[in-house]
Amino acid sequence: MNALKHGITARTTVIKGESPKEYRKLVNKLRAEFNPQTAMEDYCVEQISQTIWKQGRKDRAEAAEIDKVCLTLDWKSAEQEWKEARQVTSEGNGLLYHIANGIICQSCINALKQLKVNIELARFCLSTDEELFNKLYGQDNSSGAFHELNDVYKRLYRISILTDEQRQKQREVLTAEQCKLEFLKALKKFLRQLQSHSELRNAMKNEERQLQQLSTTVLHPKLDVFRRYTSHLDRRGRRYLELLEKLRKMRPAGSQTLLELPNEVP
Repeated sequence: MNALKHGITARTTVIKGESPKEYRKLVNKLRAEFNPQTAMEDYCVEQISQTIWKQGRKDRAEAAEIDKVCLTLDWKSAEQEWKEARQVTSEGNGLLYHIANGIICQSCINALKQLKVNIELARFCLSTDEELFNKLYGQDNSSGAFHELNDVYKRLYRISILTDEQRQKQREVLTAEQCKLEFLKALKKFLRQLQSHSELRNAMKNEERQLQQLSTTVLHPKLDVFRRYTSHLDRRGRRYLELLEKLRKMRPAGSQTLLELPNEVP
């Protein structure tokens, strides 16, 4: 990676987009703290200021690069999910068998919510509802996983279209309205289960994504540039702090104020 893209190795202390005023405030603050008495001491303070300033720039550039890496990972993951969703949709195998895919799972939830609205407004409508069930279960939706809701629909639909005479003959006590309410109850239960699955899947996906981002950013070759530059700045800052301490010790008696070195450059 060309580090100059971020300006972290630029020779100029204050680059485009940075505030010269803020940099001078930093220099003046350090001058007030270290109180340089000679030109050489003042030079050391200036170099320490530059080191701290460049460390801040490096931190911002590193954060931007990490964001870029993470966004790239997210984009690739989303692209793969969309690719899988398109393939499943084109094959017509039934969306409910592929709810591990977040896009498909949400499509199932939306379809069931639409079914709920249809039933609430017009009770059972076999042609419309059957089309939706085929989308969820595939063309061959006679049996298999997730078919409890489909089975409930078929049973209650058959009861709802019975005439009074047929109802009495078959000893069915449920009216058409009661069939509707009974199915809505089963539909809401199934919808809650699917939504819980979606929430759990999203939580697990987020944890997986965070782990992937962490491992990628730790090992990413581009980010190694920032780690090496951090070490360089640490050594540079300590070198000038040590030189400043020696110069202060060389002051005439009565004017020395020993400088306490921090463990590392702030």
